[in-house]
Amino acid sequence: MKLRSWMLAAVYLAASGAIHAQELRCTQIFMNASEKRICATPELMQLDEQIGELGRRVMPYQDTFKADQRRFRKALKTCNGDEACLTSSYQVRISELQAFVNTLPAPTDAEATGLAAQAQEAEQKRNAQEQTRERIADKLEATDAAAQPVEDTPMEQPEGIQAPVDPMPIGEVGQPVAEPAEQVVEAQPEGTSDRPSWWVIGLIVLMVIGAIGMFVDWLFKAVRRCPKCTKWWAGEIFDQDREAYTDYETKTFTDTHWDKNFNRTGSTTRKRQVAVRVSNTTNYLRCRLCKHEWTIHHSRRSS
Repeated sequence: MKLRSWMLAAVYLAASGAIHAQELRCTQIFMNASEKRICATPELMQLDEQIGELGRRVMPYQDTFKADQRRFRKALKTCNGDEACLTSSYQVRISELQAFVNTLPAPTDAEATGLAAQAQEAEQKRNAQEQTRERIADKLEATDAAAQPVEDTPMEQPEGIQAPVDPMPIGEVGQPVAEPAEQVVEAQPEGTSDRPSWWVIGLIVLMVIGAIGMFVDWLFKAVRRCPKCTKWWAGEIFDQDREAYTDYETKTFTDTHWDKNFNRTGSTTRKRQVAVRVSNTTNYLRCRLCKHEWTIHHSRRSS
């Protein structure tokens, strides 16, 4: 019996990190609206603490505890920060766990020691999160105050003073009031809209691409001007050499540092050797008029 008790205590202590996962951590980076509301509300945190205490008691005896707890946490998310919905969900889950605890035998001395150690560790973690919970509460309070609509209150009229009424001409007294003329809105045929058709947009895009291509071709021909007879578009490529190799160059990178609340805390720079692909092209040209020959060299570097 003693060996069994000490083995159970060892299992409790070894699994303490996983068991603490049943309680909400208010220091996590990404939190939904329900988790923020729980961290900002002391009453909900007390219910979450009860969930943790009952969970440490139930987990070694219930195989489906982890799956049930995941479903419970997922259901809390659907409350979308509503305090009444969160309180009801917590109370239902606490009732389920308490009903299962009532069927368990009394804990042994070793089990009680392990549960007490885990409860003390959970309390220390909750105390360490107190400042974080206060910041979350302040932000939620400011958000709730900004979201409240401002009601327009009518101005009270002093007693004995009536609001001014626009006088009606004497000739119009007793005559029926003419109703405003209805505005006639012309209905557009079905299938038509103010937006241009897709084929028009496609045609414009093709025209722009064609114009760019013609300009590039003209520019490429323009650089073939013969340096001897100075005639434009006189050069013809009769040979070409291409060379490609890998080079290395030093580049500077900037690393930005952020804290757990995504506040920028600073930045550091570092230098690193980066591989660069170098492509060299040499075109050999000959003038169609004076037969003069020259070369044009192009170099391209890409990382």
